[in-house]
This record gives sequence, C-alpha cells and structure tokens, in this order.
Amino acid sequence: MTDHTYEVRVTGLLDESEVLEDLGEVETVGHDVTTVLSGRFADQAALSAFLRRLRAQGLDVLEIRRVLETDEDEDD
Repeated sequence: MTDHTYEVRVTGLLDESEVLEDLGEVETVGHDVTTVLSGRFADQAALSAFLRRLRAQGLDVLEIRRVLETDEDEDD
C-alpha cells in the first residue's frame, strides 16, 4: 500500500506551538485566516486518526484534499 499526501485546511492561523507538535510530521502554510496542514498518511485509518487529533485540539476542519502525485520516472 502506498502513502498518499493530503492537505487539510483548518480555521485560524497556527504557529509552531505545542498544538503542532502533537499532530506529528506535517507541514503548515498560513493563508489569511486559515492554515493548510499537509502530510503523508499510510491509509484512511491514519488520516482518520490525524483528523481526530485535530478535533481534540479544538480545530475546525474546513477542507480535506488528496494531493495527486505524478511519477515522472514513468514518463521517461
């Protein structure tokens, strides 16, 4: 099974605080009044666990999006 990258948009701007430390290895990008967290998850269960951690931190999830990845090696 292949890991997939997901972007999860939450309300509010998050900084590099304890909240983010509790979420594991994700990247953050702030946009106006939202934050996009992106990370790789092995399966739907791992993604669901991540979403539960967000809710436990009191964060409102606005959008979840799987990032389509291309394999440039196959094109050659």
